[in-house]
Amino acid sequence: MSRDGRDGSAREDSVTGGKVGAPAKSTTSTASTSTRPSPDADEQAIRAVEKQIADATDKDDASALDTLWAPEFIWVGPIGQALTRVQRLAMIRSGREKSAGYTIDQEEIRIYGATAVVTFRSTVAGIIDGKDISSRRRVTNVLVNRDGRWQAVLQHSTLIPQQ
Repeated sequence: MSRDGRDGSAREDSVTGGKVGAPAKSTTSTASTSTRPSPDADEQAIRAVEKQIADATDKDDASALDTLWAPEFIWVGPIGQALTRVQRLAMIRSGREKSAGYTIDQEEIRIYGATAVVTFRSTVAGIIDGKDISSRRRVTNVLVNRDGRWQAVLQHSTLIPQQ
């Protein structure tokens, strides 16, 4: 096998030890062989977490976000800035970031075992450091399921140009 897996075979990821390029595992399970919820149950749970994140973002609820974001959470904003969970929560708690509205629509969820990729459009109204950040954005969230609980590990947003 080549080092980069270009020969069609999977290569081992040095960080996780998993196979890169291997097909995603099916989330279909049977009650007798798996304790993982069905794909429908996972999708419902992910939608609920995404709604909680949107509601907490709308209300500047740092305490709720603290539990919904995993310890390693990274936020990449629409102009490329990257903040850790601690940095983003500090901005909200200090009042540097203030929401005047946050809604999502056009949500799509893809589940790959214990990982989910969620894409949606957000409508944001608010300020950061006194500057208006009101905009529409295309957002990607990555969530992982640990011990039966979905948490966000990454959010990346891109501005949608005004027409």
